Amino acid sequence: MPAKGSAGLFIQIAKSQIGVIEGPRDNETKYGAYTKSNFQPWCGSFVNWCANQAGVKIPNTVYTPGGAAAFTSAKKWVPAPQAPKPGDVVYFDFPGDGVDRISHVGIVVKDNGDGTCVTVEGNTASDAKGNQRNGGEVCQKVRGYAKNTKKIQVSIVGFGRPTFVPDEYVNPVGKQLAGALAAGAIAIGGGQAIADKPVDTKPPVTNTTEVTPPVDTTTATIYTGCQVVTLQTKASK
Repeated sequence: MPAKGSAGLFIQIAKSQIGVIEGPRDNETKYGAYTKSNFQPWCGSFVNWCANQAGVKIPNTVYTPGGAAAFTSAKKWVPAPQAPKPGDVVYFDFPGDGVDRISHVGIVVKDNGDGTCVTVEGNTASDAKGNQRNGGEVCQKVRGYAKNTKKIQVSIVGFGRPTFVPDEYVNPVGKQLAGALAAGAIAIGGGQAIADKPVDTKPPVTNTTEVTPPVDTTTATIYTGCQVVTLQTKASK
């Protein structure tokens, strides 16, 4: 699972909502309830709800021009036709819809590299004939941010770019310690384990009839980052 606060989790949560329809009343959704803006157009509420679920910090974008302005003030605004990145908050002004300003918002899933990108949007329509900024459903769409050969309408104004944590956190130290544990060393803290070559030791025989069996000793030096710990494991033959 992607890390909390990552673009991957933000997108995963948004995609999990595809197909959700408002109701039973007009513009009634859990997204609007979360932002205390229920029964109002909810594309911005959807984006804020997804961000909260993913642990991603973004400005309030219930009023879409206000969200775009907040990203601009924070110097996290990328105007079209510059290309988006996954997890960008994408703002729209649909030509010819009678509203000559930013009036819709969604989440970028991926850039197609051809002037279009895949998005997930709340309160839109699943087909081109429906109301694109008040369609009542969560849908995955392909939108244009620059002139493209697909002849998809250019409706994207720009992108707000949140600050994300990496999608995956890989701890190489942990992998090395796991190898040391498998070899019989016990690591304290975190660090790199290096096993030396086995050394045969044969204790002296006492005057009694009992003989101590030979023992193989493997030493392992554990570098914990703040101290060096040398450990030994023994196995009787």
